[in-house]
Amino acid sequence: MQWVLSSKEINFPYPLALTLLHMVFSSVLCFAITKVFKIMKVEQGTTPEIFASSVIPIGAMFAMTLWLGNTAYLYISVSLAQMLKAITAYNNHKLKKEASQKDSNDLPNAEVVKLIDNPSTSDR
Repeated sequence: MQWVLSSKEINFPYPLALTLLHMVFSSVLCFAITKVFKIMKVEQGTTPEIFASSVIPIGAMFAMTLWLGNTAYLYISVSLAQMLKAITAYNNHKLKKEASQKDSNDLPNAEVVKLIDNPSTSDR
């Protein structure tokens, strides 16, 4: 991705336009899958209110994430981007594992740290 935005290679310094191209391609592909080839069935219960309160905000946040991510590629090295991607996958796995636990007592490596010693319950 960085070579597309790099001034040495293609010199396309417009991360917002690159994000727009990505979103247009994704939209056309989703339309083709659901309406043309009918590979995926879409429920017919989406009202304009649900669309405005659910789909548009999620789409806007996703577009902003892509835009900021593409802008970051202008300033970071390829090796740093590779390390961040690897760390993100590991962190997502750990967060999913911790979220699936019912209680913090069930965590295998949970540590309880006593911050304040209550004088009424401490041994004297």
